[in-house]
Amino acid sequence: MKRILVTGPESSGKTELVNWLAKRLNGEVVEEYARAYVEGLEAPYTVDDVEHIAEHQLQSYKRDFPGKEWVFFDTWLIITRVWFDVVFSAVPAWLDGAIRDANFDLVLL
Repeated sequence: MKRILVTGPESSGKTELVNWLAKRLNGEVVEEYARAYVEGLEAPYTVDDVEHIAEHQLQSYKRDFPGKEWVFFDTWLIITRVWFDVVFSAVPAWLDGAIRDANFDLVLL
């Protein structure tokens, strides 16, 4: 299985690209979780919300995708790390290691 990450700034076409690639190559898409999660909140997001999002992203990375040769990730923890740093001036201790330990076969920026 090949893990392909598409990352970059907001509204740069990541979702469109991963969906196109997955359709073309009969792959699986791991959708961006943050957008749907934050839109579903009834109050402003907190540092705990962002950590929940990061943990969900990490679990999505660790999932198995039986029968899929290609898995396309619509964003990754590096963007969440920037979010932590810019908004809260704090980054969970585990996050940098999770970013460093990820092994994508290709990263598209």
